[in-house]
Amino acid sequence: MEVTIVGRNRAQGAKITAELGVDYLHADLSKMSDVRRLAEQIEGPINALALCAGGISTDKEVRLTNEGLETTFATNYLSKFALSEMLLQQNKIVPDGCIVMVGGNGVHKNASTVWAEPQAGLQAAMKAAFAVDLYASELAKRHPRLRVHTCYPEWFERIFSKRRHCCSDCCLEYSASR
Repeated sequence: MEVTIVGRNRAQGAKITAELGVDYLHADLSKMSDVRRLAEQIEGPINALALCAGGISTDKEVRLTNEGLETTFATNYLSKFALSEMLLQQNKIVPDGCIVMVGGNGVHKNASTVWAEPQAGLQAAMKAAFAVDLYASELAKRHPRLRVHTCYPEWFERIFSKRRHCCSDCCLEYSASR
C-alpha cells in the first residue's frame, strides 16, 4: 500500500512523513493552481482518497486567496471538489474505490447557500461543510460503484491520533439510492 500526504508546510510534512514512512507532496489547497498541479503529480491507481484539509479562520473579515477565492471555502470545499473531479476524469481513482471527505456530517444549521457571497470565519466553514455533503451525495449518484463518505473532523483526529478508535456516528455513507 502506498500512502502520500499533501500539505502546505514543508517542514511539518517532512517530519510526519519520515515518522510514518510515507511520501509527501507540497501544495497549498486554498490555491486552485496548486490543486491542478497536484492532480497531475498524483499517480494512480488510487484505491482510497482521504480529503481532510481544512480549517476555520477566526477573522471577522473575509480573507481571499491570491486567486480571489474566500480562503476557508476554497480549502474546505473547492479543493476537495476540484481534486476528486480531476482525479476521476483522469481515471486515477479505481471505479470501486473510496473517497472520504471532511464535511458537515449532515449538520447544517444556519449554513448559507448563497454560494457566490463570500463569508468569514465559522460561517465560511459551515457553508463549505454543507457544500461537501451536497457534493458527496451527487458524487455517489454519478459514480454508483464508488464508496463516498463524509466525516466530521473529529473522526480524522481519532484515526490519526494515538486513540485508534472511531464512533459510528462520525461518518455518513452516500450511495446512489440516496
